[in-house]
Amino acid sequence: MQKIILLGIFVVINYGAFSQKTKEIKGTSEAITFRFNPEPGLPPNLKSELTFFETDGDNCLNAGESAEIRLKIINEGKGPAYKVKVYVKDNIGDSTLTIEDGIELPCIFPRQVVNVRVPISASEKVKSTERKLIVSVTEKNNYNMDNAEIIFETVELKKPKLFFAGAEIIENINIHTIIKDDGKIQKGEAVETKITIQNIGETISKETKFLIASKDKNLSLGFYNTDRKIEMVKMEPVEGIIGDIDVNKTMSFSVIVSPNKIIQQDSLLPLYLSLFNSNGHGGCENIQIPLALDMSPPSIQTKKIKPQKKKKEIIISNPDKITEIKKAKLDEVNIVPDYQFKRNSHSLAIVIGIEKYKHIPIAPYATKDAEIISEYFKKALGIETVLTFTDNQIDKTFFRDKFNSVNGDIKGLIRPGETDLFVFYSGHGIPPPDGDEVFLFPPQGKIKHLSTHGYGISILCSELNALGAKSVTLFMDACFSGSSRTSKQHKETYLLGSKGAEIKSNNIMQGWEDNEDFIVFSSSRFNQLSFGYDLAEKGMFTHFICAGLKGAADLNPKDNKITTGELADYLLEKVTDTARKEIDGAEQTPRFHGKRDVVLLKLK
Repeated sequence: MQKIILLGIFVVINYGAFSQKTKEIKGTSEAITFRFNPEPGLPPNLKSELTFFETDGDNCLNAGESAEIRLKIINEGKGPAYKVKVYVKDNIGDSTLTIEDGIELPCIFPRQVVNVRVPISASEKVKSTERKLIVSVTEKNNYNMDNAEIIFETVELKKPKLFFAGAEIIENINIHTIIKDDGKIQKGEAVETKITIQNIGETISKETKFLIASKDKNLSLGFYNTDRKIEMVKMEPVEGIIGDIDVNKTMSFSVIVSPNKIIQQDSLLPLYLSLFNSNGHGGCENIQIPLALDMSPPSIQTKKIKPQKKKKEIIISNPDKITEIKKAKLDEVNIVPDYQFKRNSHSLAIVIGIEKYKHIPIAPYATKDAEIISEYFKKALGIETVLTFTDNQIDKTFFRDKFNSVNGDIKGLIRPGETDLFVFYSGHGIPPPDGDEVFLFPPQGKIKHLSTHGYGISILCSELNALGAKSVTLFMDACFSGSSRTSKQHKETYLLGSKGAEIKSNNIMQGWEDNEDFIVFSSSRFNQLSFGYDLAEKGMFTHFICAGLKGAADLNPKDNKITTGELADYLLEKVTDTARKEIDGAEQTPRFHGKRDVVLLKLK
């Protein structure tokens, strides 16, 4: 790793009325002698002006970049300031940010101006996050300057990022062994599989290589030799060179895939892709390719690259607790109002929050979502019975056991035609490779058993509809695009190992179509991410559900009632705007279905 070496701290002193000359001091390499009486007399009055200067002008400190805090200290008092020291403290305090502070100035006379430069450098391991530096200037007799803050962002090392974009089965009767010419793989065939990958990172993937491996002796691989003839291998990987892949570009390569007649397969073929490059970043290892027997491969779906970040304002101020105030305001939704709103005596809510998964990444803040929503359901919405389930309380058969309309656990809690039923889910929503369904997923579930371990949303809606409740209101804070919930602190992960799976229909949940009393609030469109809100420590959608129910959604008309339509409009505005501001222009658009005039609660 390249190391940045800073040569010192520079101080420029303007002696004001005492001298018209300036003197440059470089670190400790040059000694300057001051003769003065360090006893307190008339006090100094230290003021400062701050600027933050970084080399490439994008208002961020990028990995491997250096910067300076340029501090102009002015003594506006009647007496000298003795042994003035400059300190800069980082709110994170890790080794990826180096600050060369701690300079001491023997004396600053009245009307004297001192220019101090504090070098800062970010290592190549620095992470993308918001940084806050506290600048302190102290004086021997405690005539200290008020602290100042500098808030800016560090940006992690730009890297390539390679992902599987799709596949195509090519069947040529003159070259391959074909049993059925249908664009699918059958047992006993040997066909060409064309793999397409895309670089969605921030820099070129150099000297990119691939490796395709089979983990089953009944699945053989092959490749084309220089004479365009097929050579087959068994239990050996096929590898090759792709070359440089520019940002946003796709490239393809081919392998021969041949399952024999006795291969056993429950879902996907045991075929795994690894990608490498000379960058040392952005590749992948042993990603299962979503190919199955007698099924069309996932279509090629490239990902749109987000535009470069716009310049962000660097905030320089006295310590007015900007972040703390913002967080305190967000935390107001955690104080749940008790509106004494009485719903019918047979109302029921099922609240589910799954954050910790055994085989896939976490869904950040999902358990906190469930906990806070449970309180709002009880106190604000006046629901009589609220059953809450999180993480290890949920097993692989949980959804079927609870929601089966014939013999499920909640069947006996429903009074047909009388019960208002509410369901809230926060966690992962995962589509299969063909993108024709979305599955809610239990903590112990395995992706390769998605259709059996998961629980289809269309099935959930059908079962809820069949329970015969007076009304059904469903809230879902989940990402349906095949990616994990992301935020500033939690990066996006493809739960299927690829972006090849994507929902193809925006009307997948059809269980409510014949029931006008079936209401659905969904956190995003099927092709979008649903974001976590780090500062609020909740899902962004869940946070604004709470804020809306606390009273913020009572807008049109403002009548101390919150209807389903008012909450839907509030969520659409707040979630959409906040996602764009907090996640750099990202899109999250909540969806709503149902009657708009249903009163959810009445305010005091």
